Amino acid sequence: MRRRSSALLAVALLAANAAAATGCAACTVVKGPPVSPPAAGAPADAVVRAYLTGIRARDAEVVRAVTAPSFHQRYHDYWSDPIRSWIDVRVSEVGAPAPDTYGPGGYRQVRRVFVTVDVRRCNEEPPNDDPHYPYTFLLGRQSDAAPWKIIDMGGLG
Repeated sequence: MRRRSSALLAVALLAANAAAATGCAACTVVKGPPVSPPAAGAPADAVVRAYLTGIRARDAEVVRAVTAPSFHQRYHDYWSDPIRSWIDVRVSEVGAPAPDTYGPGGYRQVRRVFVTVDVRRCNEEPPNDDPHYPYTFLLGRQSDAAPWKIIDMGGLG
């Protein structure tokens, strides 16, 4: 009986720790109004703005529309999905797109866009020491007629 009670306690503690780690018990994310996807032929920086606006509004359709399938799978199919784990995102700067030669997925055209955002995640206690966080986004497309898709992103801090 004692062994069973210890096992149940261990399972309960693991579940509580998992909920705290994902922010499930610590925050509530609120869905905003729908976001319009970028216009056909939109430049790479407009696609990044649409993505970040979609994250803030919890608009999964727009987020999926502006991301490559491989990127979406890596960043949005897990508990750390920014739609669920970022409480707030405020964009303070989106740089001009710059040509780049690297890009996962064999895209023929790649652009790098630098962004400075204030992100508050579910599992963080405000205030952050440095709320302005630089990210870089990589966008790719196969031709001039194809839309830009986000293929990778990473923090620079």
